[in-house]
Amino acid sequence: MARTTHIQLSCLLLLFAVAAFAKVTVSVESTVFVGEQVQLKFSSDAGRIQVRNVPNVPGVRWLNNRQPQLVQNSTVITNGRKTVTTTSVLFFIVNRPGKIRIPSMTIIDPNGAAKTGLIVVDVRKSLIQAPVDDKLVQLKVAYNGNPDPPPAIYLGQDIDLEITLLIYEKVNYDRRRLWTEHYAYPTISIENALQREFVQSNGSTARMTVASDTVIIPEDPAEPGHRYDRLTFKVTIAALQSGVVGGVVTHRIPITRGNQWRRQQQFHPVSAEVPQVKVLPVPPDTGDAGQYIGLIGDWSVDVEVTPETVTVGDDVTLALRVSGRGNIEGMAAPRLDDKLAGFKVYPPEMTRQPRRLGYKSQGTIEWVLVPVNTNARLPELKFATFNAASGKWISTSLQPQLTIKPGAYSGNGGTPLVDDHDRGPEIAVVEDKHKATDILHIKQQPGAYVQLPLWRNVQAPVTIMAIAAPLVYLLILLLAAQREKLAGSTTFRRRREAQKRRGQVFRKVAKAPASELPEVIRTELVPYLLAMLDLPPGTTITELKEKLNDPELAVMIECAEVGGFMPGSDAEIDSGALLQRVRKFAAILLLPLLVITACGSETIGTFTEATRAYEQDRVAAAESTYRDLQQPQTGNAALLYNLGNCAFRKGEYGHAIVFYERARRLAPRDSDIVENLNFVRQQVNLPKIGISDDPLSLVVNLRDKLRPDEWLLAAGVVWVLCWLAFGINRWRHGGLRVVAIVFAVLCLVALWAHMAQIQSAYRTANSAGVIVMHNTPVHRQPRMNSTTAEGTLDTGTYITIAEQRTEWVRIRIDEAEGWVRRAAVEQIWER
Repeated sequence: MARTTHIQLSCLLLLFAVAAFAKVTVSVESTVFVGEQVQLKFSSDAGRIQVRNVPNVPGVRWLNNRQPQLVQNSTVITNGRKTVTTTSVLFFIVNRPGKIRIPSMTIIDPNGAAKTGLIVVDVRKSLIQAPVDDKLVQLKVAYNGNPDPPPAIYLGQDIDLEITLLIYEKVNYDRRRLWTEHYAYPTISIENALQREFVQSNGSTARMTVASDTVIIPEDPAEPGHRYDRLTFKVTIAALQSGVVGGVVTHRIPITRGNQWRRQQQFHPVSAEVPQVKVLPVPPDTGDAGQYIGLIGDWSVDVEVTPETVTVGDDVTLALRVSGRGNIEGMAAPRLDDKLAGFKVYPPEMTRQPRRLGYKSQGTIEWVLVPVNTNARLPELKFATFNAASGKWISTSLQPQLTIKPGAYSGNGGTPLVDDHDRGPEIAVVEDKHKATDILHIKQQPGAYVQLPLWRNVQAPVTIMAIAAPLVYLLILLLAAQREKLAGSTTFRRRREAQKRRGQVFRKVAKAPASELPEVIRTELVPYLLAMLDLPPGTTITELKEKLNDPELAVMIECAEVGGFMPGSDAEIDSGALLQRVRKFAAILLLPLLVITACGSETIGTFTEATRAYEQDRVAAAESTYRDLQQPQTGNAALLYNLGNCAFRKGEYGHAIVFYERARRLAPRDSDIVENLNFVRQQVNLPKIGISDDPLSLVVNLRDKLRPDEWLLAAGVVWVLCWLAFGINRWRHGGLRVVAIVFAVLCLVALWAHMAQIQSAYRTANSAGVIVMHNTPVHRQPRMNSTTAEGTLDTGTYITIAEQRTEWVRIRIDEAEGWVRRAAVEQIWER
């Protein structure tokens, strides 16, 4: 019991002592020169400090009667709490070199008394003369902090470059200006190397890290030296290709010259060479280290499965986690499709966290797996990294654990997932083959050829409509103006009134019996003719006959006058003559169609032969024939559709997607093309297209129901209707203004749809493309020996083509860019 109490009291006293002393700090320079005045600083946040029992130390001469001098008071406000720190300085001079040990002293402040610990100061001799001019400011470069460069580095390996700036303490340079953003960092020019960025604690990035202190050069304590201000910059570089890495580092130091009356600031340039180092390619893996994940350096690899117990059809996440020192940007996802039998594997997602100061880089590769049966098992996974320090491949074998239970999962369309192991391999292959053939049926008839570029299909009609519509409107305006001009004429009014009675007059003449017909002609038809000829109402029939230019009509009028003409008795329509005229008119209309059919007979025969070859599983022969049927400057949706089927049967999913996409752009309303395209997209783990999940996607899908040339033709038709509606509105003095405005809006909508498609699906510059080769490597530079930017891309991956060269294509996926071989990419829309 007594021992326990003694321990508790000792701990309590220790806490009080620490609390009392924690508010007082003591500081002194660790290295000083002989004869130099040294400051021993005491700081307290309780008030003024008194120093008692200042000891006598051999080689030390205390100044100011061993009394500390008040230097400054500093105020700091933290979380609303005000803290005032008082700093006092005890000055002394050391008159001999070596290590000086100052014993404990008593310090008194308003909180009480405390004792300092032992203080050790390293004293060196000082050189009397200042350094030579080329030693006043020095710049040094070292690899990984070692002044001697390494014999060689590996391609893609991260190398820490340490740049040291030394400025003699008596050089009058502008410290404040040197530390501004514009002048703080040196300029690095290194050939064949990429400068990495550091990730700081706040998430921002910086090309360099910097630290400052003082140092005495030479660093040997037995030799006299000079004190320098030292700034140390650190940056990480990585070689871009095999060969040699080297360059130069430059800096500009703002130095003030002159006296207090006249000062002039100049920039003192300083430079240093970056030692050349040989860059070696990563040696091939001669053993069985495993799948390379693109990492060079010192890395640890682990795997995690969540959850560890699932049912058939539920998704599970397989995560590969890496941590270490090196270039995390080179991490690439290995392909696991062939290793994970019994699982549906979705494309992996990668996250990279570059190293922060003092921390390791981290990265994660995650796959989403869906077990299709209870026999699925996760195999032992073997991954490889390359250790640049040892020059050896490091292999890591991992065995993830997963338990799969039976479940009532159903896939798309209600079809349950089937266990291929239960069916047997032969039955499974036959069923899968028939399933693919049923979905990807062949086109039996050749489609129409569409001219390319698409605007050539509607060039003539749209041009005619664009010019004719305003002309029609102007014609209507002229007619309306002429009608208004004649509105004040008696002749015009009589003729207009007669025209209004025309139908009534003709019906009475047609329905009148033979006995009443002469009277109807005299009372109805003759006044109508007088009004049309602008003759006075009292004009006799004899005078009317003289004005008529039609002899037969004049005879009819004369007979009606005497009542001896029996109209309609022989006026029968000759139906045979009418049918003959109709037949001639129909023949004229059908003539172009008959010509087109005759011209396409040879194409139909060749297309039928290709279709027969496809159905007989002679896919190569069918594909060759379909390609021969393609014509320059045209496009045929049926041919492209069938070429997509051939590519699918050959296992070329990337080429199949390209053909279907091209066919869909030529025949956007063909549901077979969309169905087969979605089927192939599912084989490469891509989502379906043409599904409207939100209002925006609905608008886009409706827009894509027509081609750009069809939208342009629709705009031309609505353009004509708009001008026609405005003209009729002018002719009738109102009534169609709203209709004309609606047509104008529809014309603008059609033009917007046309332009939107030209800038998206039918764009030729920076257009969409598809990767058509398996495991296509993406390079940072258009060279075969260039490092990979993001690993590899699998067939069927959609990309954006940013630049094309003879052998290389620069591609873009979201914000990432890289170079791939031209043969690995197919552009979807080229014209």
